[in-house]
Amino acid sequence: LQVTKHDVLLATLKANLFALEDKFLKDPQWKKLKLKLLRDQIADKAEWPQNSVDVTWSFTSQTLLLLLCLKETMIRLAANFNPGKPNPRTPEVAPALSPDALSISQQKTVQFVLQFVVTLGICPYLMPGVGVPLRYRTEFGAVVQDVVCLNAAPDATRRLYTSCRTLLNVAQHTSLGSLIFCHHFGDIAAGLCQLGFCPTKSKLLTPAEEVLTEEERTLSRVALRDMLDQVYQPLAVRELLILQGGPPQSCTDVKTQLRSRAPAWLRRLCGQLLSERLMRPNGVQAVVRGILEGAGGWLVGAQLFPVLDLFHFQDKLTARQFQRVATTTFITLSREHPQLAAKYLLQPVLAPLHRCLNTAEIPESYRVPGTILVTEEELCRCIEDVFKVYVVGNEPLTVLMDSLLPVLGVLFLLYCFTKQSVSHIRSLCQEILLWILGKLERKKAIASLKGFAGLDKAVPSLHSLCQFRVATQGECGLAGDFFIFCLKELTHVATENEAELKTKPFSSKSLLELEQHQTLLVEGQEQKLLVLQLMVVLCESMSEQIFTNITQVVDFVAATLQRACASLAHQAESTVESQTLSMSMGLVAVILGGAVQ
Repeated sequence: LQVTKHDVLLATLKANLFALEDKFLKDPQWKKLKLKLLRDQIADKAEWPQNSVDVTWSFTSQTLLLLLCLKETMIRLAANFNPGKPNPRTPEVAPALSPDALSISQQKTVQFVLQFVVTLGICPYLMPGVGVPLRYRTEFGAVVQDVVCLNAAPDATRRLYTSCRTLLNVAQHTSLGSLIFCHHFGDIAAGLCQLGFCPTKSKLLTPAEEVLTEEERTLSRVALRDMLDQVYQPLAVRELLILQGGPPQSCTDVKTQLRSRAPAWLRRLCGQLLSERLMRPNGVQAVVRGILEGAGGWLVGAQLFPVLDLFHFQDKLTARQFQRVATTTFITLSREHPQLAAKYLLQPVLAPLHRCLNTAEIPESYRVPGTILVTEEELCRCIEDVFKVYVVGNEPLTVLMDSLLPVLGVLFLLYCFTKQSVSHIRSLCQEILLWILGKLERKKAIASLKGFAGLDKAVPSLHSLCQFRVATQGECGLAGDFFIFCLKELTHVATENEAELKTKPFSSKSLLELEQHQTLLVEGQEQKLLVLQLMVVLCESMSEQIFTNITQVVDFVAATLQRACASLAHQAESTVESQTLSMSMGLVAVILGGAVQ
């Protein structure tokens, strides 16, 4: 049956091509229009091969020529139109309709033609993952995909370039342009993306670098951006999101699973183009409308990627501009569509914190000791994004408050953990906690504080199987090295020879020299007191995680033994020295015993 469908389609296309030529030669009305002469003139100027052993391309080529004829005819009609001034006293006061205006019936005919051009001239030549696959749209599309001969001349990439450029040429006429972009904007955009931005070394393409010149690739890139600037911006946003990887609205779940994922270069390109849409005047409103105007829930989810990416630019100047846009988008969606924002924006942002909750169901495979449940990069990015949305956005919307409440316990424990050492997210955690506690109703704020203090076990907190640890990109041993340095300074203070610092007889010093000597003594005493105070603070705030590698442990043992030896050289053994020696030898035994790798 499928073979029969293929044969019928090819036979029908051939028959229609013969019928077209027969009309040109025999039909008196067509002769009167001189349409064949116009078509031949346009064909002579055309820069693409119009005949092929592949009948699908021959049909497409003739259709493109007829569309160009239609555009040229409409332009000539409008140029020769010179209506008289209407008489305001008669019912015919309305201005005369321009002769290039299409009736509803004519618009339907043009739409059928455009559908054939896109189905036969664009979709079959798109790479896997670029646009919506033809075979998943309609049964007819599946048949077309099978009958198109990609190996026949002209080259597939050349056919795609011809179809896209010709349609853009036809679209320069206002009436025809609205018909083209309203229904086929996404397919034309997909074709231009592939023609202008696909890496030329890709193995998925026939050698495109030999088919298209660099000038033609540049023209495709310029045409894409011009088209994006001209159309209704929510439409541009919606189609870019589809190109970035979301399934079309008409696809079922089964068809969605069969679709190839958009290639990396296309995902990056769509993200960049979406960012440019956001930065335009009223860009945020265009993005929100593009997501919500007739879109399914998947499209809101797809929006997460371009908005979140705006938070993570490395360049500070660029990041500051894009972060304002992203924050405004979050706030706008949260205000106008709180349920969608909670599900598709806030929930993914807070996901790393939710994974740590005692209410979370940790899979069995994650219950092995030492398994990383949330990476440092994920956690830091989560905290930074929360800060930008909640604190910087500074709008206590109900959906924002409700989404953050369940993870406050984890956030508080993370803040406490960061106070034990050096961490750039400590201040962010503090600002987030202060912001929400200040915005909450008094009863809810008190309930949250009870949970922090452990007085209310019902408040969600860190899972019993989870704990925070210093990661490889954490303090990097800085705190441990500084502690060892201060310990050595303390040893130097304890062993300093006080006799050498005594003041010499007054007769041997001038008053100025004596004053300078006393100043040095005072500065020396201040230095000693500062070292003592610093060691007190470090010892009080030091945790077992201050040493991040075995080398630091060895250095710490050496420093404590040196301090003990220096102390014993000046006085008899005391409890401090004996305990220091016991601790050091215990650490040495642990190291030599292989307990520490």
